Amino acid sequence: MSGLQTFWSRNRTLVYTVSGLILGYSIAIGMSYLLFSIGQEKGRGNIQNFKIAQLIKDSKDEILNVIRDSKNSTSNEKSNDGTKQGIIAFYAISTRDLDLEFSQTVVFDQVYTNIGKGYNPKTGKFIAPFDGLYRFGSTGMSQSYHSVFLQMNKNGIEVARSTAAQNYNTADMEAILELKKGDIIEVTRRTNSNKQTERLHGNRLASFTGFLIATM
Repeated sequence: MSGLQTFWSRNRTLVYTVSGLILGYSIAIGMSYLLFSIGQEKGRGNIQNFKIAQLIKDSKDEILNVIRDSKNSTSNEKSNDGTKQGIIAFYAISTRDLDLEFSQTVVFDQVYTNIGKGYNPKTGKFIAPFDGLYRFGSTGMSQSYHSVFLQMNKNGIEVARSTAAQNYNTADMEAILELKKGDIIEVTRRTNSNKQTERLHGNRLASFTGFLIATM
């Protein structure tokens, strides 16, 4: 779509409204001039002159208000991703069982909330869109013959850990972290656990969440 077509599709209502106001503005000036001419003949030129000035001012104010409202509406549409309003939040789950190798990142593939687009469901990693204080949490479940050892990393360094013994036990962890823009948070298999494959129970029983508490 060309730039002109894009502008037209986004601002069609504004163009119609401003055009109508300008037309009405022109008609008002013409009518006022006619009344002014008649008024002068009857000795009321000063009164009609005041009416012309008032009509011009009112029409100008109306056009400016329409333009201002349109800009505010466009600004709100651009803020729907949340980042310009300071809202960052995500919630994702794993829909399938995962056989985790040594230090493997857990990919939570189904996303329910991702305001700000900080979480990537293809990599399982959250990348901070700007500096701030964040809260993260994760839960998982073991299967019948597999214990699960998990950890949460900030830029590859462990900041929290959890363990779920075999036979469908749960592993939960959370962290409140000060992040810089571009910092990476992920959930992985524990780096110092044994090297045999560990199976994380999926079926919506493993989750990864996070949200911005405050900007800094």
